[in-house]
Amino acid sequence: MSVFTEKILFRKACTFVDAILNIGCVADRQIADSANISAAKLEHSVRLNYSQAEGVDVANDGRVIHVVNGTVGTLKSIRCGLLVACTGDSTVTVVIAVNGVSVLVTPVTLDNAVAADEIVDAAIQDEDLSANDIIEVSITATPGTGTLGEGVFVAVELYEDAL
Repeated sequence: MSVFTEKILFRKACTFVDAILNIGCVADRQIADSANISAAKLEHSVRLNYSQAEGVDVANDGRVIHVVNGTVGTLKSIRCGLLVACTGDSTVTVVIAVNGVSVLVTPVTLDNAVAADEIVDAAIQDEDLSANDIIEVSITATPGTGTLGEGVFVAVELYEDAL
């Protein structure tokens, strides 16, 4: 075994067999544009959007917005809001579930304390995803003494491994 205690400069191509690289030592600039790295070795960012129209009160709804394709994934962020705010004690509740189970610490409540076009970040309690996980959004509109908001929107960002 040889130990080098100073920097070494290689002027020609060098091949290492079974090299162990420290985490973070290879960055974007070290990978050639023509490297031809297989997509299966990469993690992909997926951005999902759900929305209802402005001009009508928010309606109860539940729907699938994504099925995880990669073998491993991670929920990165969930953000939501209203284009027109609720008034009085009317509320809109947003839940994101994976395979029918909420992944939020608590449902997101959009009420009269949330202004129009204000972005509310949801607190995620379970961010792990696996292949074929079903991601659903559920909207519950609760009319009260005021008016329901309009144009509910939800943006979900996740990373998943490629197939």
